[in-house]
Amino acid sequence: MSMDIVSRTVFDWQENNFKLIHYYINSVRIIKKQRVKETESIMHVAVHTNKGFCNLVIKDGIHDVTGFNFYEQLKSGLKKVKANKKTTEIEEQSIEVLWHELLHIQAKKPTSDLFSEIINEWVARHTYEEFIKQINPKAKAYHKKYMLELDDFLLEKFMYMLQLLGINEKRFLKKVKPLLLDDYYKLEDRVMKLIAKTAGISYTNATILIEKVKSRKQQRWDIKEFVNKIKPVETKEKPIKKQKKAKNSKSKKAVAV
Repeated sequence: MSMDIVSRTVFDWQENNFKLIHYYINSVRIIKKQRVKETESIMHVAVHTNKGFCNLVIKDGIHDVTGFNFYEQLKSGLKKVKANKKTTEIEEQSIEVLWHELLHIQAKKPTSDLFSEIINEWVARHTYEEFIKQINPKAKAYHKKYMLELDDFLLEKFMYMLQLLGINEKRFLKKVKPLLLDDYYKLEDRVMKLIAKTAGISYTNATILIEKVKSRKQQRWDIKEFVNKIKPVETKEKPIKKQKKAKNSKSKKAVAV
């Protein structure tokens, strides 16, 4: 029995990136459903931490909210990537969902908790083009802006918090991704320390902000109100160094900053 394009792509990717993987994908299970409820995961990896392997589970059915069958969109998206053709927004969203799961198995110590899911999804949305290029180096992601703006209440609050704190997402990503792929049990503490250091706030206040991000009761304005309260007090601007005038200089040189 021949494998479908999703299973074949996953196993090919695993073989080509074997050194990055900490939990070997044993099987890809496609579960046929009439409808996939909003509360259900479209895809997930069942990781067997003691045995070092996992199973990838994908729901084949119409999603209650979006009306899309993400398994069908994933198949068509992967075919286009392999053929170097332009993908649709929903196809790229399906590819990103798969990449989200593949990121989990690259972590040394993954565990199921809310914060690691938020960070994993944030990293996945920023980096899913890496996966596309691993499948076909000539292919690319066409809808990166769309992916970063997709509705996700908790993720949206996390990104809003970074914006309010003046943290550049791309630079922050380079520091957070290695933490994500290391140990989920230490992830929250390490990210809070990184936020505190990068934004110039206390660890205690970084902890409070993360709790607001994780809470389904706290809104964007709760985060903004708290940041406005702490930021002017805790942020210290670095003094601007005065440039010494060069002696006997006849021409001005541009200084790269």
